[in-house]
Amino acid sequence: MDRPHDSLFLQRKDRGDASRGEYGLVNSTTVDTHDDDENDEDDAEEEFRKDAASNMEAFELEQGLTPSSSSSSSSPWCCQRILFTPMFPDDRFDCCGATLFDGVQAVRCFKFNVITWVALIAMYYFVRWMDLENDHNYTIPDMILHESNPIMVDTMFFFVVGRLYKQRGIDHIAWISTMIASGLFASMETYFPFLQHSFTLYSIHCLWPWELWAFVVGLVTLCSALGILHVRTIIQQEIVGIKVFEITLCILIFLLPPMSSPYFHFHHWFAGWLLGMHCNLDVWWSRLTMAWCWGAYINGIAVYGRDPLLTCGYAFYLSWSNRCPYLQCYLDEMKNHTHSGYQIMEVQDWRNCSASDYLP
Repeated sequence: MDRPHDSLFLQRKDRGDASRGEYGLVNSTTVDTHDDDENDEDDAEEEFRKDAASNMEAFELEQGLTPSSSSSSSSPWCCQRILFTPMFPDDRFDCCGATLFDGVQAVRCFKFNVITWVALIAMYYFVRWMDLENDHNYTIPDMILHESNPIMVDTMFFFVVGRLYKQRGIDHIAWISTMIASGLFASMETYFPFLQHSFTLYSIHCLWPWELWAFVVGLVTLCSALGILHVRTIIQQEIVGIKVFEITLCILIFLLPPMSSPYFHFHHWFAGWLLGMHCNLDVWWSRLTMAWCWGAYINGIAVYGRDPLLTCGYAFYLSWSNRCPYLQCYLDEMKNHTHSGYQIMEVQDWRNCSASDYLP
C-alpha cells in the first residue's frame, strides 16, 4: 500500500532569504507560487500542511498506531512503529528471486506457521538447556513423527477462528515478545511449589493449597476484566451473534465431550489454544491477549508434548481398538496365573478424595 505522503515532496522555501535553508511539505499538484502575493502563498502552504498531516494521521490509524499528532513527543510514536510494524510484507513472499507465496491470506498463514514451529523448537531447547521442568523422554523426532499433524490442524484452526488473516500480520516485535514472555512465564512457574498442581476436579477439591487459590482468584480477576473489555467492544461493533455462535460451537465440539470422561485433563496447551483464538478483536489489548495464549500453547507442547485431553484413557482406547500387539503380551502373561483378565484402572473420585496410584 502506498503511503499517503507519496504524493508530497520536499521543496526549498525561497522567500528572499536563501540562507535560512528551511524545508516544508508542499503538494506537487496544487502549489501556488505567486511571488507577488505573500499572504496567498502562506494560506496555501498552511492548507497543504494540514492536508498532509491529515493523510499521515489516517495512515497511522490504519496501521494500528497512535497518530504522532496526538502526542507531544515523537518518541512514543516511533516506539509504536518499531513494535507493531511487520518484519516481512503481507502481500507476497520471495526467496532467491522466486515468488513462493502470493496473496495476503496465504502469506500471513505461512508466516504464522513458520513462527509457530520456530518458537516450538526454540522453547524445546531452552527449557532443557535451563534444566526447567520438562518431559525428558520427549524428543523433536517424537514431535515431528507423532504430533506434527495435530499441531498443524491446531494452527490452521487458530488462524481461521482467530481472524489472523485479517490482522496486519503477527511477525512484529509486540506479538512475538508477548508470546515469548508467556512461554517463559509458564516454565518459570516450576519455581513456585504451590503452582505444581493439575486443573482436575480431584486436584481442585483435594490437593490445591491456599496459595494456589489466591493465585487463581487474582488470575480470574484479570481474565474477568479482559472479558468485560471484549464483551463491551463486541457489543459496540455489533458482532454479538457471530461471537456467541463461535464460542458455543467450540465448546460443544472441543470441550464438553472430553469433560464427560474421568480421564479429562485440561492441559495448558489446550487452554491457550481454545481461549486465544477467541481474543480476535482488532485492538491492541485483544491481540496481545491472543499472543499470550499462543505462548502458553507453545510452552505446553515444547515442554511436555501435545498430550491428549483424555490422557491414559485415550492411550488405552487406541491400543485396544487397534489391537496393538504389545497388549497380547500382557494377556499371554496373565494366562500363566490363576486370575484372568486385566485389572480395571481405578480413577480418582473427587467427592471423597479417593484414588489409586493413577493421577491424570
